[in-house]
Amino acid sequence: MDRADPVLARRDIRSGKSNVGAEMAMLGLCIVAGWAGIHFEDVRITFTMFIGGLVTWGLYAAPSAIKGFSVKDLIISRQKSVEASKLKKENAAKGLPPPDQTASLIAARRTIFPKDHNGKAVSKEQIQALLDAANWAPTHNLTEPWRFVVLQGESKKKFEELTIELVGKYTEKDKAEEAVERIRGKASKAWPLVSAYIVICMARAPGKGGKANPEWEDIASVAMAVQNMYLLATAQGLAPYWSSWQAVARDAPEMATFLGLDAARGDRCLGVFNLGHSDRRDAYRGSRKPIADKVTWME
Repeated sequence: MDRADPVLARRDIRSGKSNVGAEMAMLGLCIVAGWAGIHFEDVRITFTMFIGGLVTWGLYAAPSAIKGFSVKDLIISRQKSVEASKLKKENAAKGLPPPDQTASLIAARRTIFPKDHNGKAVSKEQIQALLDAANWAPTHNLTEPWRFVVLQGESKKKFEELTIELVGKYTEKDKAEEAVERIRGKASKAWPLVSAYIVICMARAPGKGGKANPEWEDIASVAMAVQNMYLLATAQGLAPYWSSWQAVARDAPEMATFLGLDAARGDRCLGVFNLGHSDRRDAYRGSRKPIADKVTWME
């Protein structure tokens, strides 16, 4: 039985009480038949009573079994199985995974903090595959607003140094020293463990017809591009982390210049995709509250 099928589940519940009664009656008759055979020392009596018990049980259980059985339920269950098998074959022909595997990948996605990276390098081919996946995000008006700056080696260090400098420059004076010390702590411990930064940017370029989207639509498109990277990084066995970065540094004009963004047009940096490897991926456990608490069905 398909445990997720409410129709079949109802049928089981509906027939359960009668089936239990029939089984108890059969057990009682078997006991009586056995006792009679032993008492009268005649196996024919036992055999006759046993056959009678079977007939009685059949007559007793048949009405509830017939009542609980529904040809419609059987057809629906079979139809679902055929449709699932057909979809699996169609997906395989197109090079697509079955729906259950796709759902498992989505549920397996995790954010792995840089402190748990191990410093192992991510290959250029792996990074390129992530960028290719990002490029297939949904985009209203075909603006394709996602822009990425990949930082490794010396460029990564320059980005980190610029971040520390801008935090000191733009943080309120009475908090600047503490903020810089906190960032330097990350710079000495966690940042070196990250193999590459993919800086996530949004370009406010006009789309089809020369019209720009509302900003929130382009931000949503960029976020979906990042989700594509997250999912493929999960499948690659990598350790991804989308950091909002240090806001005062991220939004500074000097950072826009470093990243090649047109701030006057409305281009923005939306954070940093930290990428690396980790030996602690399995230690990250996911949990969510039931989706039923977050959905309202209306007809």
